[in-house]
Amino acid sequence: MAEEPQDRTLRQLVEAMLFEGVVRAEETDGPQGRRFSWTAGGRAFRCLGRRRGFGRVRVDPATIETEDGKGGWLRAGLRDVVESAADSPERAATFLAELERTVELCRWNALHAPRGDRRSLAFRELDAAIDEGHAYHPSFKARTGFSLEDHADFGPEAGATFRLAFLAVRRDLVAQTLPADEDAFWRAELGEAEAADLIARRAAAGLDAKAFALVPVHPWQLRKLADGPLAELIEQGAVHALGEAGPLYLASQSVRTLHNADEATRPSVKLAMTMANTSSLRTIEPHSVCVAPAISMWLGQIVERDPELRERIAILSEYAGMVVDREGALAGHVAAIWRESVASLLKPGEAAVPFNALMAEEADGRLFCAPWLDRHGAEAWAERLAEVVAGPVWRLLAVHGIALEAHGQTWSWSIATAGPNG
Repeated sequence: MAEEPQDRTLRQLVEAMLFEGVVRAEETDGPQGRRFSWTAGGRAFRCLGRRRGFGRVRVDPATIETEDGKGGWLRAGLRDVVESAADSPERAATFLAELERTVELCRWNALHAPRGDRRSLAFRELDAAIDEGHAYHPSFKARTGFSLEDHADFGPEAGATFRLAFLAVRRDLVAQTLPADEDAFWRAELGEAEAADLIARRAAAGLDAKAFALVPVHPWQLRKLADGPLAELIEQGAVHALGEAGPLYLASQSVRTLHNADEATRPSVKLAMTMANTSSLRTIEPHSVCVAPAISMWLGQIVERDPELRERIAILSEYAGMVVDREGALAGHVAAIWRESVASLLKPGEAAVPFNALMAEEADGRLFCAPWLDRHGAEAWAERLAEVVAGPVWRLLAVHGIALEAHGQTWSWSIATAGPNG
């Protein structure tokens, strides 16, 4: 049976606090398991759990209790735990809001987007359907600023598609790196007819192409920025809204990276969103936007020149980027990076799977990867997976001095009939 959102959020909160030493717990072993006991904010807490690999803590949410002030114990809730450990009421309120929104969106998903069998989905649809969120961070689906309507319109779980909004921005406010001249770039990204229509809209607004660049923005972000620096730039005539254009997109599990819904092999685009998830603001660091193509090219050249890597790993090149008001009040809030799609790099007979699907449990109660384990044997399959994944990562570090972030959401591996390929 799936864990209730409230229980899961509380469990991950307590596990993180114990593991990271936010509270100092006394640990004692007993007939029911290991008991963790601690005091925070003048209140005593306890729970049952165990320590796993790397010292990680796993607790039973039903056993998380706090003293009732009368010599007894009662079930602790999110508010009890957060307010006891927070260093200020303001921070407690902010973090509690993230946790409560996580619970709310998980409940919405269970009601409106129940999981089916995801094993047969293509990468694009699977990446949207992996709805488990971060397995460690407690506010794994906070999406601050998202209403339930926004979640239905732009959240990956709902599967809704939408177009990008476009702005015409005065060129002195735009920094960009493109693989071709602007008109050719937009024809490639939007298609001939859509690009021509967008360019015509700019002209119809009386804007000179030499003075105003085209910049995409997430439609939710455009509404989010209706007040503040963007509104000021619009009032000054430095920015003009041109409406929506281009292909349909589907949100990935990261929310801000969008997959082309019209054609799977077409590029994905990452857009800045002033939304916090897992306590991180999902804008895009301005300094990272225009250098992304150069870094992608450098990594790609290293892989291509190394015969041990060339057939084992593929870099999804980020080949274009643009950012508005890079050093101003809007820095990082209107930015876009284009990236090759996973589907465009697959060989015949291959399918791709986000790496964090390995932890997923399907509607039948079995792991996502259970059919492969049954077919090849768990030990043989796991050994092959470790070889495919760890080998290239280690070689990049040991031979080339390049460390990769261990992030299951941004790693993908290809599958053929024999098992993991890379």
